[in-house]
Amino acid sequence: MQENQYKIIFCDFDGTLVGADFKVLPEVAKQIQRWNDSGRFFSIATGKLFPGVIEEVCQELHLSVPQIIAQGAAVIDPTTQKILYAKYVLDEKAHILIDVLKNSPVLFEIDTFDGTFASSEKLVNQEKHKKYLSLEKFNNQKILKIRLVTTHNTDEEITKVKQTLAPLIAGLLLVPSDTPYSTGFDIIDEGATKHEAVEFVTHFLNGTKDETIGIGNGINDTELLSACGYKVATQDAPEVLKKIADRIIPTYSEGGVGIVIRKLLKSEPDTQDLHTL
Repeated sequence: MQENQYKIIFCDFDGTLVGADFKVLPEVAKQIQRWNDSGRFFSIATGKLFPGVIEEVCQELHLSVPQIIAQGAAVIDPTTQKILYAKYVLDEKAHILIDVLKNSPVLFEIDTFDGTFASSEKLVNQEKHKKYLSLEKFNNQKILKIRLVTTHNTDEEITKVKQTLAPLIAGLLLVPSDTPYSTGFDIIDEGATKHEAVEFVTHFLNGTKDETIGIGNGINDTELLSACGYKVATQDAPEVLKKIADRIIPTYSEGGVGIVIRKLLKSEPDTQDLHTL
């Protein structure tokens, strides 16, 4: 790995940069600041919307370059909050899916730029960092993604819902979506992936794939890593992600992201290969 060739870090949020408290460790924040001060770029790639915790973290870390949100369905300028890129779930499909989900045992969320419309108060009480709106107030806003929250469903219920949705989601993707609070799946446009969004941001910043690093911890980060020239997975990542990674690093609780940046900036003796960290 030629450390000085890298210009842009794309980093997953939940479980990679932060834990359940959504706090960036002080040492990690320090290293991200050093990375930014060196003239390089740090972009979060998350399934979350911008308002709330992502906005707060961008302010804390002084991030001014485009950030990837909604599982890659959109890219936002964190300073102006201008939407630079967006892929929506087609209206006609969205309404059919919503009608089906209303009659299913699965709770769900609808992510829009206005906020997240929740099918149940249980979701509102579970994830207080989001800007939740009542499903009754949904009025044909453009949809970035629909999230199925399956934490409390049986395998049989989940399988049945998937089978019901299968003929309705041609042209869409159903991808795993786990957070510190819940498990589930995202329904997004087939072009709304972290891979596509990473390519957009890289081009926007006048970079090339060879100048990018992707860091992730979950199976839904496969697209993120595949779009980057250098691939990094955390120690607790699933084997499928580790297999495509160039390096394995410590988990968020051990400051893995900070360790990568520190080594890239060569502020400590290079006595260990990153693969062993």
